[in-house]
Amino acid sequence: MFTQFQTDHPAVLAFDAKGKISADDYKTTLIPALAVAAQDHGKVGILIRFGPEFEGYTLSGLAEDTVFGLEHFNSFSRIAVVTDIG
Repeated sequence: MFTQFQTDHPAVLAFDAKGKISADDYKTTLIPALAVAAQDHGKVGILIRFGPEFEGYTLSGLAEDTVFGLEHFNSFSRIAVVTDIG
């Protein structure tokens, strides 16, 4: 699942990735948040933290991640992935 957290900048979306990430996680969390932020700010930054609670992606989650990236490629000003795994 993705859990959104606040940053100091309203045009930056920030999420913690926990457990197994599925297509529903994108459809219920990331995509709606991106739609609102893009409407309010144009291009937005996105930060995703993968901590020890992250267990990977389901097959549908991996497919949705690819679709999400391709469909919304021009919606991002910057993308940051942060992890201490591996």
